Amino acid sequence: MARSEARISVEVWEPEADFGELTSDAQWMYFFLLSQSDLAHTGALALRVRRWSRRASDLTPEDIEKRLSELEGHRYVVVDYDAEEVLIRTFIRGDKVYRQPNVLAAAREQLPLITSRRLRGALAAELRRVQQLDMSEASMAILLDMLKALGEPILDPTEIPSGTPSWNPSPEGSSESSRESSANPLGDRGVVTAVSSDSPVPDPRTPTQNLPSPDGDEPASDGLEPGDGVLFGELEPAPEPPALPHTHPTRSWAARDIDVDPKWVAFWQAYPSSRDKGHARKTWLKVLREGADADRLVEGALAYRNDPTRTREYTKHAGTWLNGECWNDYEPKDVEAEEDARPGGWWNN
Repeated sequence: MARSEARISVEVWEPEADFGELTSDAQWMYFFLLSQSDLAHTGALALRVRRWSRRASDLTPEDIEKRLSELEGHRYVVVDYDAEEVLIRTFIRGDKVYRQPNVLAAAREQLPLITSRRLRGALAAELRRVQQLDMSEASMAILLDMLKALGEPILDPTEIPSGTPSWNPSPEGSSESSRESSANPLGDRGVVTAVSSDSPVPDPRTPTQNLPSPDGDEPASDGLEPGDGVLFGELEPAPEPPALPHTHPTRSWAARDIDVDPKWVAFWQAYPSSRDKGHARKTWLKVLREGADADRLVEGALAYRNDPTRTREYTKHAGTWLNGECWNDYEPKDVEAEEDARPGGWWNN
């Protein structure tokens, strides 16, 4: 049955709430997502950028993507463009789904609709938080069924030590998870009700202490002491170093990952305008996903910078230039020769 209303707590406007850190555009996007009729009780819904852009006369698909990017950066949502799915991270808490066994049971039935591994990992992390809240026995049983369906080990809430660090939604050992965990510790952003930001959350990727040694004699020491929040008895292999965005454009990347990509660095240094960098990053990945060649983009940016017909006041923002495929306005040519043709400095005269 389609939803007919959305629950939004007035506490989002409290001075200490982090909702005020968002721009008004991102706040609108969050309320828009909450009010979608096809929003599942899990907090997931299909990603429909073009359709959503028609909900206001001045919206474009690029505007929607930019607002989603801001929400994801503040950890309100998790977006998977490949699976075309988006998850409102704290929906089960904010909409009080966990307090209603029948509604939580409906959420359990909707789990197979989530195909994205990234969203399923984020939802599992959220359910671990919900597991620490007061709820009926019926709700707890359903919640444990959901964790099991997501491939999570079942834990007794009393066994989870307080202060266990939270973890990044991405279940894949990508650069997002490894860097964001240290640079931007996970809080309770996106919660529309009052929930403490230091709520204990288990880390399903953390190994258990005192694992058997390879020889089977003595427990192997991993440097951890009792009470360090170690929960599980299986070590996972270390994540592979993240590939650069320009070589794997179909994966999801944080802004900090793109900023160390040498192709992006070369493009941004070559492009004649440094405004609206966030939109430019997003469009950079978009055109790469569509098959554009990173070297060709850099070459086109250099040609545009050196174009004698370009004027400063009418220089396009990089995101607009990329979205319009303007690198095709210039024939592939030797950019170094074009650079040499430009007038030298006074020291060469």
